[in-house]
Amino acid sequence: MEIIAGDDIGFSDTVEYQAVAVRDVMMILSWQEHNGSTIVHVLDLSSCTAYTAVTSAKRGFMRLTGRIEVKSRGVVEHSG
Repeated sequence: MEIIAGDDIGFSDTVEYQAVAVRDVMMILSWQEHNGSTIVHVLDLSSCTAYTAVTSAKRGFMRLTGRIEVKSRGVVEHSG
């Protein structure tokens, strides 16, 4: 994972994550970063929307929503 815009631009981390298929068009991804932040993404592929909850090691709790674009099978991009 690499942040390409915003306050944390340039931050990158490689972590293990858990992916759960809720149904064919909805996934939940969750992980904890090495800096202590925890992230949960809900990806709704039918509406191309990502819902994200972050407990940041720096800034507390945040809720984010953004559009996603499926580039190819197995690859999803999030555009804040």
